[in-house]
Amino acid sequence: MFAPKTIDEFNKILDDVIFEVDDIIASAEYEGDTITELTEMVPIFQQIGAHLRQLQNEIKAGTHEFGTDKNLPYMDLVVRWKLRLPFAFVLTLLNEAHRTGFEE
Repeated sequence: MFAPKTIDEFNKILDDVIFEVDDIIASAEYEGDTITELTEMVPIFQQIGAHLRQLQNEIKAGTHEFGTDKNLPYMDLVVRWKLRLPFAFVLTLLNEAHRTGFEE
């Protein structure tokens, strides 16, 4: 996967990772107690999903500011749980693009 270089690429990756988060939550709920490592992480996945949806809504509303050199709110969770997040790399890519912004 490559770092997004435009807002359109950023949005595509954002859509994809939201799908992945929703999918892993659904899988954990379906599997129930058979995969405890997965079900233990559901609250973390839900928090990350909420942050991602908020970001998506801000971008759609035109209120999100790129290039602030500040981390996205979910990055504390990524740092803490990165070894248990199958999509940690993608979240980090999005964060870096957010921090640096895009050349016009």
